[in-house]
Amino acid sequence: MKLAPALQHVVAVLQGAGLTADTDTDKLQPPCVWVAVDKLRQETLDGGGALDLSVYLIARATGYADEIHQLQELLDKALTVISPDGDIELDQGVQTSAGILPAFKIPLTVEVGK
Repeated sequence: MKLAPALQHVVAVLQGAGLTADTDTDKLQPPCVWVAVDKLRQETLDGGGALDLSVYLIARATGYADEIHQLQELLDKALTVISPDGDIELDQGVQTSAGILPAFKIPLTVEVGK
């Protein structure tokens, strides 16, 4: 299955909405979006399937009120280009070199070809 093109498509769509997005955590500078792979489901004999992703919206650690404001702005932009495939989790944290940063998590499923 072609995983990299599916991931890069999601990143490009988010970047098109004006978000800083990447799959590489070393390149992230909050506020930003990290696209992470959760699970691959093969659904067809020819290699097609579905890729379950977590789209993490990550804020800088600047105090609760400002963090919520940052995350709301990221969420508003992200929802203009992606539709969640489940509940958006508002109580997440993402480990970075700067420590654990506040995050929202959007579940997303994309189709992948062989």
